[in-house]
Amino acid sequence: MKKILAIVFALSATAAMAGVTVNTPWSQLKKDYSLNIKWPAARMNHGPHTGVDFLCDAGEHFETLKTIKSCVKWEIERRRDGNLVCVQYESITGIVEKVQSYERCVKYSSSRERDICLQYETRSFEVPSSYNVEVYRELGHRNDNERLLFKKTFTIPACQ
Repeated sequence: MKKILAIVFALSATAAMAGVTVNTPWSQLKKDYSLNIKWPAARMNHGPHTGVDFLCDAGEHFETLKTIKSCVKWEIERRRDGNLVCVQYESITGIVEKVQSYERCVKYSSSRERDICLQYETRSFEVPSSYNVEVYRELGHRNDNERLLFKKTFTIPACQ
């Protein structure tokens, strides 16, 4: 009986693995919990990052598909170590600007203790709307036990 169950399980697992291809729609791939989809992330205006699969294209910028909870008021906690705690939240739509900038150091002064930046420059980059996303099959419960199935293009959809 155990052998029969093992054979049935192996056949069903093989059939399930065969059913997922690069032509499988994203909506179906997202529901398959045996897959590990390596979504790229984008930085929102208020600081944190989000997966590009959680965004839609609003024209001038990208927006989150759902509102997110953001802290709008902080206070020092008196009972403990004086940690900052959030005391008021607000639901907001996350915004990802299509053109972002960052600063990088271009001139250093080095000493034995540390490096000091003497000159910065600002660089800009455009956040892409399409990505080549890796889709993995999880083969077991260990973190390093997965196999790349395919790469599939994901384009951030227009907002509804």
